[in-house]
Amino acid sequence: MKKIMVLAAAVLFAFSLAGCSLDVVGNDALRAYNEIAQSGYNTDKANFEWNGELGGAANFTFDIEPFTAAGLNDVNAVNADINLVVERENIGYHTAMDHYNIDLGDGNLFEWAKDVQTNGTTGENQDKDVVFVLNPEPFIAAGVDPNNVDGWAYAQVSVDINGTPTDIWKFLRPFDIR
Repeated sequence: MKKIMVLAAAVLFAFSLAGCSLDVVGNDALRAYNEIAQSGYNTDKANFEWNGELGGAANFTFDIEPFTAAGLNDVNAVNADINLVVERENIGYHTAMDHYNIDLGDGNLFEWAKDVQTNGTTGENQDKDVVFVLNPEPFIAAGVDPNNVDGWAYAQVSVDINGTPTDIWKFLRPFDIR
């Protein structure tokens, strides 16, 4: 038992000396984002800009017109221009989609594929390389008919809330870079 503890301590010490990080999600999320960013995924209806580094500023914008056409009566009730500094705690992983994400606050997310070719969870073709995700509640409260927003799907998404799988409604705008 003593040998195992000494070996474990030596391995951890070696990782710390080598500057290695055991944060697989954080490290791989940066790699995957930078690959997607180089391919160009921005659309004229939604855009996410970030330098791909922790501590870097990010900006998420989207076209408000499809929401006003669907009944939005108060453009000040929603934020179509979100700015933040991306730190490790903002980065998550969506297992079902095999996507990393950045929590933009207020239930909004920007997601990108771990691998643009294959969904590692299902083994299927990855057809949603980037997904813009919006919390529909402020839009609906401001008059939007969620089923009539052009270019955005109104769908239930399964998320883990305190260890319990829960379906919640979101506006989704997927983008396939291939």
